[in-house]
Amino acid sequence: MRTTRRIGALWTLAAAALASLATVLALPAGSGAVTQAAPANNAEPRISGSATVGSTLSATQGTWTGSPTGYAYQWVRCGRDGGLPSGADCATIGGATTTKYIVSNADVDHRLRVRVTASNSDGSKTVASNATALVRAADAGKP
Repeated sequence: MRTTRRIGALWTLAAAALASLATVLALPAGSGAVTQAAPANNAEPRISGSATVGSTLSATQGTWTGSPTGYAYQWVRCGRDGGLPSGADCATIGGATTTKYIVSNADVDHRLRVRVTASNSDGSKTVASNATALVRAADAGKP
């Protein structure tokens, strides 16, 4: 009877040791309690180009910490005041999801911003650029 108990206890210990080993082997290298932080913005995106109908505006992604693995862009049309610094109260411009945007007639008398979302495996963060100057028609100021 004692021998049976010992063998049973040994099997229980061996099974626990194997389960622990399997858990360790299943973890990716360098994993554990250490996680990467979600992206955080150090410098906001910037827009370059003329806020004139027909001109092409270009956006930078800004600078980020947290090792972003991807960026998404969304151009927004804001009121004459430029809207909130986040661009949250501005209207999204359909299909304007790249680093470049061609200013259209619909933008006249508005200001534009680009909202950039940086993401990694731990999350994402969205920030907006400063607003452009008030958009004007291509022939504005010409005699």
